[in-house]
Formats: sequence, C-alpha cells, structure tokens
Amino acid sequence: MSTSKKSKDKPIKYSDIPTKATDKPLTRAERKQKNLIDFGANPLTREDVERVLSVYATTETPLLEICNTYQIPYDMFWSVVSSQSKYKGLVEHARKSRAAILADKVMTVADDKEAHPAHNKNRMSARQWLAKCYDRRTYGDKVEVDQRSVNVQVYLPSKKGQDS
Repeated sequence: MSTSKKSKDKPIKYSDIPTKATDKPLTRAERKQKNLIDFGANPLTREDVERVLSVYATTETPLLEICNTYQIPYDMFWSVVSSQSKYKGLVEHARKSRAAILADKVMTVADDKEAHPAHNKNRMSARQWLAKCYDRRTYGDKVEVDQRSVNVQVYLPSKKGQDS
C-alpha cells in the first residue's frame, strides 16, 4: 500500500521581491517561479507600486513602457492599484506631478523657434489637454455659474368642493 503525500502550496514571501529602487526587478519567469502571479495573491508590493509611480511622476515615459521595463503586466498593475484604496494617494500625487511636468513642457515647446508654428501649437494643445486630464483643479477650465435669480412657481391642486 503506497501513501501519497499531498503537496501544500508554499506561502508567498514578499521578501523575495526587490524592495529598493536600485535592486534589479524580477523577471516574469522569476515571479512565476516564486508563485507571485497567482490569481489569489497580490503580486505587487507597495515598493513596486511606488517605484513605478515615481518614474511615472518624474518623466514623460508612458506607464505601459514603465511597466514593461519592470516586467510587470500593465493590466495587473492597474487592477492591483485600483482595487486597493491605500494606493489612491500615490496615484493622485503621481498624476499631479505629471501634470506639472506637462505644463512646464508647454512653455518649452512654445519657446521652440526651430519647429513649424502649427506643429508647436498641436504639441502644446496635446500637453495642455493631458495636464487638464491629470489635474483638473489646477489645469482645468474654469467654469463660472451665474445664478442671480430663480423664478419658482408652485401650483397646488385644488381639493374637490373648494373653488379658488
């Protein structure tokens, strides 16, 4: 009679993930080997999210390219970040920083004398639009609502037997 041992899943150790910005990120194969891409597990640590968002906030590099650099699947990054409220402040700060960079870049593009004026106008409007999307309070359009008077008339139905 043979006895078979049931294999138990090893718990995920987040200490295996590099935590410093200078550490080399794990490859996708290494993450898979360490069971970090399981559906029930959170494969990203706060340090991973901070590292990606700090690069995003300080450069004009697209987020997809940053995720590819650190070999983190883009959709998995956003699903983890959007599902946990503790990352909301980090994302908001990264977007505001990114908006400030884009707004500064508008001035650089405006001062560029070598490019065609129509090309510069398109580049500036694209950066302005992105800055407005990332931080509406600072770079969005100001809308003023003028509501000086309100004309309200109320009509009440008359009861049966009463004449108005």
